[in-house]
Amino acid sequence: MADTQPDEGGDMPSDSIRKMLIKSMTKSKRQGLWFRLSRQERSLYTLALNLKVKFESIPLMRALVSILKRLGELGNGNYNSMLRGTQIAWVFASVAEEWGNVGARIWRNDRNYAFYLGHLFAK
Repeated sequence: MADTQPDEGGDMPSDSIRKMLIKSMTKSKRQGLWFRLSRQERSLYTLALNLKVKFESIPLMRALVSILKRLGELGNGNYNSMLRGTQIAWVFASVAEEWGNVGARIWRNDRNYAFYLGHLFAK
């Protein structure tokens, strides 16, 4: 298997893991999730990337997987809040229209309003 063997440029599995970690870090920073991690989690993640280690240590891999899971949970929370907020915004807009508020229809497509409602009524 050529893609799992090290070549002259370095260790291929470690390189692909490193690329995936960098991509995940960049994405989490863009989404504003990176600084919701603890300082210890961010430090371990950054240190693993900067030291150019081979990802053979089971405890290191467990720690990195744990951090990646936490980033995934943080990201999914925002998405789920947005979905829930959109549902609530539709209900609120419908009720407000029934009560005579003609401008309430635009609440349905207001992303900021939906995001606010999603976080306000989060389970």
